[in-house]
Amino acid sequence: MVTNRHVIEDGATAKIVFENGKSYPVGGFVFDGGDMDICIITIKGLPSEIPKLQVRSDLPRKGEAVYTFGAPKGYEFSVSEGIVSALRTFDKNWKETNSSTGQQFIQITAPISPGNSGGPLIDVNGLVVGMNTFTRTDGQNINFSLACNEITECLEKCSDETQSITLVNSKDPIAKSVKYLNVNSLILSQWQKTFAGQQALVEQDIAKWTTKLTTAKNDGEKTAISVHLAKLEFQKHSVFNEDLLQVPKMYLSNTSRLYAGQYGFVQEKIKILQVLGPTDCLVVVGENVTVFRMAGFNTTNLVDDQVFTAVTGPVFAVTGTYTYKTVRGVTSRVFIITPATDFEKTKLELVADFEARKSDAEIRRDQKIAQLTSRQWTSGTFTTKAHFVRLSGTNNVFKVTLIKENGEEIKLDPQILSADDQLWITGFKKYQNIPLSSLKAKP
Repeated sequence: MVTNRHVIEDGATAKIVFENGKSYPVGGFVFDGGDMDICIITIKGLPSEIPKLQVRSDLPRKGEAVYTFGAPKGYEFSVSEGIVSALRTFDKNWKETNSSTGQQFIQITAPISPGNSGGPLIDVNGLVVGMNTFTRTDGQNINFSLACNEITECLEKCSDETQSITLVNSKDPIAKSVKYLNVNSLILSQWQKTFAGQQALVEQDIAKWTTKLTTAKNDGEKTAISVHLAKLEFQKHSVFNEDLLQVPKMYLSNTSRLYAGQYGFVQEKIKILQVLGPTDCLVVVGENVTVFRMAGFNTTNLVDDQVFTAVTGPVFAVTGTYTYKTVRGVTSRVFIITPATDFEKTKLELVADFEARKSDAEIRRDQKIAQLTSRQWTSGTFTTKAHFVRLSGTNNVFKVTLIKENGEEIKLDPQILSADDQLWITGFKKYQNIPLSSLKAKP
């Protein structure tokens, strides 16, 4: 499903709701437009028979009738009518440009309001000509939709892998702070960043061995390389270590007046943490101002999205950082911070979920390897269908271990197998013990 990026950015979860009341959870995203306000998401459990809108192949003409659909100001499933006023190109700062790197937008008179974002702009034939994106509030009916050609280009760039929407982040610290009130989202966001770095390392190996596969000399070599690629795919999707979920801790000292009970519900006013010196900071809690001494942590190391704890208080997340000049000309920093609760409980739940997913992935990996190494083995007039497990032995005395389709394990002297089988084993042996990727990314 295509929507505006600003609709889901900084979200922890999302769902789509149909007019009949049925709803389906968003699985994640397969394309993130970044500065371009578009995101393509996946929907879990969406029935295949649900009709889909078709994107028009050419841009509409000025004066052409168009219709917008959406939920302006929360009034769901609304439609409005208008015409195409103009075709315009904007840069990432929303200024009109003639540059080829700009994005194509359609200016329309059809009224749109907050809540229309991400909704389709439809022509008289029911084809999508754009996606309603923003409006000029300082004028009348000056509204804009991302053009159909831009949507088509983005659809062609979709990844085969679905990523968590917690990775779709805005640059707005206030929006981020709301997101981090959800502890699950806070932990996942931190884990996903490390996970993405480790994934990239594995993907480099996958690219290398995919190229190597094209130069394999026989079926045995091809199978061994394919098995290694299956192991790498498993590694890429299941790289997990409990250490990845540990919070980098910055403790506030015991002398502070920060107490867990002071915060009550998480949904409180945003806290401001201002650095006063290398080990001092100022925290504004509502209308109260308190000075805290940092313990064992230098304030110069604080960065966006970092989390830390107080000795007697909750976990915090840094959701925005700013630098400014003091009256003495010294550069200082201010942080937006947000408290979070139930961190340890949520972490344990996530660890259990990751382990379960890893176990499922292992089963799928082993099934794929068994399929890849399965072949018809021949010895004289005897043949059997089985998958190769290993070649083991010493002093040039080797045994081939196979598992038949009924689960029976058999061991054979490779010398009694056919010439084709022996050639396959020789080729497979060349790549059967390739080490997996060395993961160096740190949490």
